[in-house]
Amino acid sequence: MKVPTSMAVLRVVSMAAPLALAGVGCQSILGFEEFKRDPSALDTRDASTQAPVADDDDASRGPSGSEADPQGAGDACATDEDCGEDLTCLFSRCRMPCNDETDCASSSVCLFSAVKKGGCRVASESSCTKDVCDNSQLVCALDDSCRVECSETRSCDSPTQVCIAGSCVSTVGTDAERFDCGALKPSQVGCDGATLVACNTLGPGLATVETCESSAVCSASLPANKAYDPKAPPACGALCPAGEWYCQGSQLLECKQDGSGPVDDGTICATAELCELGRAVAPPVCPAPTCDDNQRRCAGSQTSLEAQECNTGRTAFEAVELCDPAGLQCNPTTAQCLSLGVDAKEVTRDEYSAWLKTAPEAGGQEQGCSWNSSFEPEAACLSSAPCQAPGGAP
Repeated sequence: MKVPTSMAVLRVVSMAAPLALAGVGCQSILGFEEFKRDPSALDTRDASTQAPVADDDDASRGPSGSEADPQGAGDACATDEDCGEDLTCLFSRCRMPCNDETDCASSSVCLFSAVKKGGCRVASESSCTKDVCDNSQLVCALDDSCRVECSETRSCDSPTQVCIAGSCVSTVGTDAERFDCGALKPSQVGCDGATLVACNTLGPGLATVETCESSAVCSASLPANKAYDPKAPPACGALCPAGEWYCQGSQLLECKQDGSGPVDDGTICATAELCELGRAVAPPVCPAPTCDDNQRRCAGSQTSLEAQECNTGRTAFEAVELCDPAGLQCNPTTAQCLSLGVDAKEVTRDEYSAWLKTAPEAGGQEQGCSWNSSFEPEAACLSSAPCQAPGGAP
């Protein structure tokens, strides 16, 4: 007879010695371990206090049993006395007792409390609504069903269960198959061919994150620690623009068609800027530098001269000093602007010779002419045709 909750008497269940698990491996918070179970040693509770387990011919239990709850299962309870015969009270619901998931219906799982007491999940707990369970003592798990909560500091109470994504998952039965990720551990990402997959993060087992262009691109897209970060989820990222030419610094490279990397070692250009220029031509090739490092020159007309210097990319000369409109000239030797006093008429040879006899100091010149150490005319220049005065003029 079911006793009303208001009249229920708290019954103290005596427990036997600590649970003996011969050959059973410890559960890991990260994933499934090898569980070598000794059925005879799995549950050593005293027969008088142990929750009864259904016979094999009970169609309402076991993986091959009906998915419907037996009569009375799912009813609210405070103690076992609130439940019908062969049912146990666990997490405030009457349940079929179980030692592991294989004792429950195919759509159910075995829930455990801190006293190692197992009970099959009831139909109303098989799904969550907006991440909330109808039973507040359970949590909404990764598979959108209600399960027992766990964490890194609070492990599962059954030796056949492990903590995955904050809830207890069985290492036997259908649970083991659904949450199995092969070589990957929970919260890790990996590649299934060209497909980027995550283990027990987006759903039970391996879930597709994204399909990459190739397996090489997938492998290159994995984070260094292979951990799935929900704030920055992994994504396929080509190492280079697929099938195109690109520059890596000053190195001119051709990208493979799948974007997984360069075809070969490419060509080293003189500068990164020259590489970018070479990438844009057909066929791509490193162009020769326009000028040398720090090279200077004078450019422009006689009335608008400017000093120019080779830019850092060596792609062109750029103006560094404009010599006009200040009446300045550009010294071709130093490519610097300087001020020159120009007479109304040209100087004759005799006049220049007379000036040289005054022994002018070469050190008094402007900065633009500081390279000049002597005012003596060059003999080769005087003998050249441009220096010969027409008609024998002096």
